[in-house]
Amino acid sequence: MEPNKNKDLGLAALKILAQYHNISVNPEELKHKFDLDGKGLSLTSWLIAAKSLDLKAKAINKAVERLPFVNLPALIWREDGKHFILVKIDKDKKRYLTYNLEDDAPKILEESEFTNLYQNKIILMTSRASIIGQLAKFDFTWFIPAVIKYRKIFIETLIVSVFLQIFRYYVAVAQRFNLVFLLHFFLLSL
Repeated sequence: MEPNKNKDLGLAALKILAQYHNISVNPEELKHKFDLDGKGLSLTSWLIAAKSLDLKAKAINKAVERLPFVNLPALIWREDGKHFILVKIDKDKKRYLTYNLEDDAPKILEESEFTNLYQNKIILMTSRASIIGQLAKFDFTWFIPAVIKYRKIFIETLIVSVFLQIFRYYVAVAQRFNLVFLLHFFLLSL
């Protein structure tokens, strides 16, 4: 099977990465909106297209040594248009799992092969929905299972707390009453 030479690899990468973030994409619509000259998506139009899909994307220059510290998958942008997706890095064996967009197949590259293909330009992306989801992980609903699990102890603690508050109030009132009574008795005895 011979790869399609006219295929816009940037658009194909955007479709795959959007699907990874659970966003449905119509490639023809994106091509119509953002590929104005018909030569494929430029870096700027690719970033704008990603933003239109509610994806947060940023193109950065990153040295090969710093790649293990980025969030994957990410798009490796090449000036010749032969972009590919970096899926995983094996630091121990110094191998890179990539997705070759031309062949529509995963490919494992050795460090030397990857270094030859990599042009220090990478596009990192995440979905805005996943950012909100990560922020919403810790909220009040996190406590509900714990309250249900320890409800007996919680109820006992609540009851004891109520009785202690009532007792505290009673002691304060009794002390004031005794103080007033003693002052009244002392003043009358003069």
